[in-house]
Amino acid sequence: MGSRSFTTASWGPGVEFDRAEGSSSPARDDNGRCAALPNAILRITPPLEPSVVRCHLSTLMGRDKLRIADVARLTGLNRSTVSALYRETATRVDLPAIEQLCRLFRCPVGELFEVVEVVPDLERTRA
Repeated sequence: MGSRSFTTASWGPGVEFDRAEGSSSPARDDNGRCAALPNAILRITPPLEPSVVRCHLSTLMGRDKLRIADVARLTGLNRSTVSALYRETATRVDLPAIEQLCRLFRCPVGELFEVVEVVPDLERTRA
């Protein structure tokens, strides 16, 4: 068997394998086995710690005694955008919307949004 060059590739988050240069699949020898490792050992990397982005819009609105309609009117944001942030059901937020909310409440982005580490519930994870 000749000399081959191998690089590390990925099948998805946390799963990597060795493959031949220029190939999109694991390198194989003439017998169909992984040429880099005869037993085709996969390296599994631990996933990132789960986290959640919390939005403190409802707290800021309560502090200033504002309603969803008030915030929408004062910022020019769509009422549904303000409502989704208030209820923490938004899946994405545009930067101009964040800027408008921070200007209205005179706060930094870190006061409006916070990344919170998720602690797994041990009772639910037990089978």
